[in-house]
Amino acid sequence: MESSGPPPGSNPSGPQSPGQGPQPGAPQSPQGFPPAPQSPQSPGGQPPAAPPQPGGPPQPASPAQPAGWQQQPAAVQGTADPHYGHKWPMGRAWGFFILSFGLWGFYWFYTTRKEIDQELGGYRDDALLHTLGLLVPILNFFVIYWLWRDISLLCERSGVGEFSPGGYLAGLIVLSFVGLGAPIFYTLVLSKLNDYWDRRAGGNAPVRPIATAEKVVVGIGVALLLLYLLFIVIILIAAAASSN
Repeated sequence: MESSGPPPGSNPSGPQSPGQGPQPGAPQSPQGFPPAPQSPQSPGGQPPAAPPQPGGPPQPASPAQPAGWQQQPAAVQGTADPHYGHKWPMGRAWGFFILSFGLWGFYWFYTTRKEIDQELGGYRDDALLHTLGLLVPILNFFVIYWLWRDISLLCERSGVGEFSPGGYLAGLIVLSFVGLGAPIFYTLVLSKLNDYWDRRAGGNAPVRPIATAEKVVVGIGVALLLLYLLFIVIILIAAAASSN
């Protein structure tokens, strides 16, 4: 008796469900072997989406700057001063100025002149020459005016508000005869400069810590002050001894 096999084209394991038939272009396994793995398909028969390209999500837009504000140059971002843009405490400034016998004022002028030059574009580096100019009569008024003029310009650009460097200098000269010029006008300029650093920082600028160079300058100034006082005492003792 001749056995009857399944008719050609029939599936001995039963009817196939939709979507289980051989896929076009899929690799076929030899008879008697498990089916070859197929590439993953997304729903609808579409190929999977390409992975996202490197680069990350888009960055948020930077906040708007005040009117007249200019983006700072790259030279400012790469400055070697770790305390760049930090403000000077008013009390410490005057305390160190008095303790150092005025020598701290030269340190402040040099540091500030260098920072202002960088804020204006870093196109010059003459802070040392300007600081030495403070020792030359008549020229010292010019270098003070140039620094105050540039600070006023930065204050105007940032929206803090400009001031009159010429008027401040005239007041400094006139009131210096009664000992009030420097306390009044240097305080006003330092206050404006600190306001500028606050605006540039977008809030409250950090306070400049006491640097090693600043300690050395103050120490030298204190030594000079003590020597000066000692000299005065010696003169008084000598005058008292000669009168007897």
